[in-house]
Amino acid sequence: MPPEKESPVSMVMPTRNRSHFLDRLFVYYSKQGSPFVLWIGDGSDPEEYERTEALVKRYASQIPIVHRRFPPETSPEQCMVALLSEIRTPYAVFSGDDDYYVPSHIQRCVDFLESHPDYVSACGASAWVCVNESEDGRFNIWKVLRGPHANIEQEWASERIRAYSYPTTLMNAFTVLRTECMRYGWSTAALLGLHETKAMCPVMELSHTLMTPLQGKQKCLPGLYHVMLRHDQKYWASASMDTFDRIAQWDWAKIQAVVKFWAQELMQRESIEERNALATARACFLYWFGNLVTRLRNGELRVAGSPHRPQEAEIRVRHAVKSFPGAKKLWHWLKREQEFSLSMLMDPRYGYWKDFQPIYEILSTPNPSWAAQQVQEVR
Repeated sequence: MPPEKESPVSMVMPTRNRSHFLDRLFVYYSKQGSPFVLWIGDGSDPEEYERTEALVKRYASQIPIVHRRFPPETSPEQCMVALLSEIRTPYAVFSGDDDYYVPSHIQRCVDFLESHPDYVSACGASAWVCVNESEDGRFNIWKVLRGPHANIEQEWASERIRAYSYPTTLMNAFTVLRTECMRYGWSTAALLGLHETKAMCPVMELSHTLMTPLQGKQKCLPGLYHVMLRHDQKYWASASMDTFDRIAQWDWAKIQAVVKFWAQELMQRESIEERNALATARACFLYWFGNLVTRLRNGELRVAGSPHRPQEAEIRVRHAVKSFPGAKKLWHWLKREQEFSLSMLMDPRYGYWKDFQPIYEILSTPNPSWAAQQVQEVR
């Protein structure tokens, strides 16, 4: 029986030469359960592919996995388009090989979408966990950020893409989507040639991610849903380069094509004039671009390295808070609403610990692949 018959949702995961990440991930899902079919698009070199294939066979009885091989030069976007052409489940979720989802929350998202046909995606709270890998394969957490997920529930597509772009860009790629919506977004990115862009242009945010609010509403349900690891082995680790150099290398002709495509979508969905649709699309791009530059300058897209050092303005605010009676408690309450911390995720009072604790245990345990490799070296 095909695995799609047993689950309404597929998890789609491009990967390359990272069997040591997949080993840890498979351990997690084998313990927590997987209400999804895991589709892996593997562009690894031969030796790494064989390691991943061995892992897939080891966990096949516990996790429904479809493992597809691609040439090493295949981009993650091309893997996604190819995998989505095969998937027949009504719902899908994108995952990196270093993303951890809470299985029960994925099921909650599916249940919500089943009963709300005007919504195309659902998600929950997302934690971005900045880590450094130790010599024994453990991940040491040095900072935790709140991922930018939120409700997008406006009636009109033009209102929804404004909500997506301003006041802070939302990352909709890591949500449970109706499969046709995800397929349309990724195929659109390929049609526009964005997978060919080599200049670190964030394709997810510019193309298929924005297709979500164009097509319908999004719901952010309470509770921990997703944990993303941020580290120096990220495929997009070049995001830590100088802000100006990074932006200067973008293919601006393709960015213009994306903005024009947004305008065409608005014209079709809302029957508005081309001039108004193009003005809305351009405004949304400028909102998005401004937010991205701010995040780059603030170091929020840094993938690993030394812990965050407070900026001068932040230090002044902290000192001012300490001088007012009772203000310190209010400051921490407000900060709690905006940010995560490791202590918050592990504290039962905040409601996240039950779902985060299994992930923390996996991260703080020596990597299974690393341990096996050390045993072989000793022998």
